[in-house]
Amino acid sequence: LSRNVPSALAAQLADDHQKNPGGFESLLAKVKEMVLGLKGILSLSACPNSILMWSHYCESHTGFALGFDVAKDIPFFTAPARVRYSQAYPAYAYLIESDKILSHGISTKSHLWSYEEEFRILKNNDGLHAFEKNCLVEIILGCRISNANKARIQQLMTGHGYGHVVLREARVSKTKYEIEIP
Repeated sequence: LSRNVPSALAAQLADDHQKNPGGFESLLAKVKEMVLGLKGILSLSACPNSILMWSHYCESHTGFALGFDVAKDIPFFTAPARVRYSQAYPAYAYLIESDKILSHGISTKSHLWSYEEEFRILKNNDGLHAFEKNCLVEIILGCRISNANKARIQQLMTGHGYGHVVLREARVSKTKYEIEIP
């Protein structure tokens, strides 16, 4: 154990491990759940034309993406954390550095996901959070979105005060493995 763990706690953990070898992992999971259980995470990307993002998160190009001007609602987009991409799990002492569960654990992903160029915003509670209407500046429709869903989105925009939002439709490039957003 780390030299930062008090000796009484280290002895107790060692004793507990002898009695229940899987108990420590269970304890770590409980600590993570306590810290994260009531938090909300908003994940955003800096790359709206990533073909992989459209494939993974937009139902194989049948969904849509929202484009925000974050400067128009600073309180909602407070303290964005750029995700760090790594080949190794972040190392920290869960039991005595529980704050790092948020700063390290939440903001680190496998290097294989680096194409996402992700930012995360941590909210103090889970569930829905309202943002200022004027910060939503565009909706990008997937290149395979159905006409019914396109019409529904247009109707929702008009009926709920989002007439200012620019509606764009992604398309597959004719010459490259790319998504174009005119």
